[in-house]
Amino acid sequence: MLALLQQVKSSGNVSSQVSVIPSNMTTQTGNNFISSFSSWIIDSGATNHICSSLTYFTSYHQIDPMYVKLPNGNQVIAYYFGSVFLNQNHVVDNVLYIPCFTFNLLSGTKLIDKLSCVLTFDSNGCHIQDKNSLKIIDYAKMQEKLYILRIPSYQKLQIKPLESTHTINIVNVSASDLETLWHFRLGHISNKCINIVKNNFSFVKYNKSFVCDVCHFSKQKRLYFPISTSKSKKCFDLIHVNVWGPYSIPSIHGHKYFLTIVDDYSRYTWIFLLKQKSKVVKVLEHFVIFFQTQFEITIKIIRSDNVTEFFMTNFFLSARK
Repeated sequence: MLALLQQVKSSGNVSSQVSVIPSNMTTQTGNNFISSFSSWIIDSGATNHICSSLTYFTSYHQIDPMYVKLPNGNQVIAYYFGSVFLNQNHVVDNVLYIPCFTFNLLSGTKLIDKLSCVLTFDSNGCHIQDKNSLKIIDYAKMQEKLYILRIPSYQKLQIKPLESTHTINIVNVSASDLETLWHFRLGHISNKCINIVKNNFSFVKYNKSFVCDVCHFSKQKRLYFPISTSKSKKCFDLIHVNVWGPYSIPSIHGHKYFLTIVDDYSRYTWIFLLKQKSKVVKVLEHFVIFFQTQFEITIKIIRSDNVTEFFMTNFFLSARK
């Protein structure tokens, strides 16, 4: 930074450069604003914003001479200050116009104060974020050990005269949106995890009663089954079978599984305890044969979840004969 500041001309040439500006340009705002592509250095040690060209200003006016002291000991004089577009939603105010500068400066302390923002510096660049929502305002890349913010050109912008020196900061985020925003921003984390984040960062808001449909749909393995309206006409027209297990703790007699059989018409339920899963087929065959011999009833349909334990091809083929 000191090497760049040493390129600044002596303060004796300042008045001659400023004097070429016509008197009717002391205040300038308009509907057709065209700025060239500009680079700005974010300096945490600078106390004021400094711009080297009037073409970057949206509006400016003349002030009493202000002396600006440089780190190399020289002094320059500023006669004008105004406002510069940072982006379409943010304007930087109180920017000093010093034409003898060969670069543009953004004061880090001024940005934090006027924009209510947070500056995060790392080896790649500097993030400018809104203090409340942490929405990214802009990003300055690291170039030759300087944080360079490149401001794009704006054409035909509707510019209104500034009524005050406060920065325009447009962030339309309602309170209810903020309560759910962090859940989405942090990758749909659980309530337990977001409470830990909330305890460490006071600006994080979260509503405990909020229910995220995306979380439920993404974590379930399949969609729920629709409610069935069909029903068999009499007992044993249709039975439902299912096997459950193994238990973590077996029964007194060593059973780790159980087979459930439900009649669709009467909803009567039978439960058979099993020591091994391979016994499912034998128990179900005995169940079918028992009702055929005792009650002369033929079970028409056996419905399962298509697990391999219920593959009884040979039994069904023999029953047809």
